[in-house]
Amino acid sequence: MEYQGRDNRVFAKACPPLPPPSQPPSPGSGYRAPGYTEITLVSNQPYDPAMNGYYLQLFRSAVKDIRYDGYEQVRNIDGRFSVVCRAKVDCDTARRYVMSYKEGGYIRSGQVRCFDGRTLWI
Repeated sequence: MEYQGRDNRVFAKACPPLPPPSQPPSPGSGYRAPGYTEITLVSNQPYDPAMNGYYLQLFRSAVKDIRYDGYEQVRNIDGRFSVVCRAKVDCDTARRYVMSYKEGGYIRSGQVRCFDGRTLWI
C-alpha cells in the first residue's frame, strides 16, 4: 500500500518498528549501538514543525524493509525534514536501501554511519 504526501510524492507503507534496545542513547552523544548502523535520511519536504508528525509517519512507512529499532530523531538539515534512525543491518544493506529511496525520489540525500566506523554519503 502507498501513501501520497501533500506535494503528491508517494511513500510506501511499512511494518511497525522493532522495540528499542535496552540501553537507549543519550541525546547528542553520537552513540551507535554495537551492530547497528545509523541512517540519516534528508527528505524533499521542507522542515515545518507543524508537519513533522505527518512526515515522521511517512518516514516510518518508508523504512519497512529495514530492521529499524524504533530509535529516531527528527532534524532540520539544510531546511529539509530529516530523520536519523538506527537499524540492525550491515552497512552495505543500509546503503542499498538509502540509494533506492534516493533513486525513487523519496529523499534528497542520505548518510550511513556503519558500526565499523565507515561513513557513506549518498
